Amino acid sequence: MTAVQHPDTFWNNMQTDFPDVNVAGNVMTGNLLTATFYGYSSAMLGITGFETSAQFVEEQAPGVFRKTLRNMWVFATLYNLLLSFLSLAVLPLEGRGGIYDDKDVVLASMGRVVAGKWLESWVSIDAFVVLAGGVLTSYVGITGLVRRLAFDRVLPAFLTYTNKWRGTNHYIILLFFVLQASLDRLLAVAPGWCLSAAIVLGPRSMIQI
Repeated sequence: MTAVQHPDTFWNNMQTDFPDVNVAGNVMTGNLLTATFYGYSSAMLGITGFETSAQFVEEQAPGVFRKTLRNMWVFATLYNLLLSFLSLAVLPLEGRGGIYDDKDVVLASMGRVVAGKWLESWVSIDAFVVLAGGVLTSYVGITGLVRRLAFDRVLPAFLTYTNKWRGTNHYIILLFFVLQASLDRLLAVAPGWCLSAAIVLGPRSMIQI
């Protein structure tokens, strides 16, 4: 409704320049290709949870994993196109309260503009729950991976010890927590090394920083 009542917001956004892109420290002038490529790539990672798919591939029947990837691609394509157009129709790109200014809380800002403070709060709470689930997923994934490596004698056997009270591999959980928490300090003193560690530990590890 807001997009229909204020179509000038969308058309004004269409007249703005594409944002520049920082690629490994090199700033590239933004164009249609960079906006499409990096926007779609970010959507695949952030919206679908694509990087977590390897954690359940072993539990699927043959041929199902390929269908899972296909469905995620289709979902990311349709959903993010719709979401992008809606954001451009509701919020200005530049200026105070715009997409660039509120880049970390765009959906919440859209909710505030469309329906008021209550929807902004609702979206924020929902985002917190989703990210909390992402953090939990990282613990589930790393526990299964390290336990498998420990059973194969690639890692020390003490990591397979099971807590009799909770039935969990608490050594793995505690070790992963220490590694994740250390990224916060490493990010301040050695951002390059921290990025490499995050890639090794998994993309969702950065959520906890």
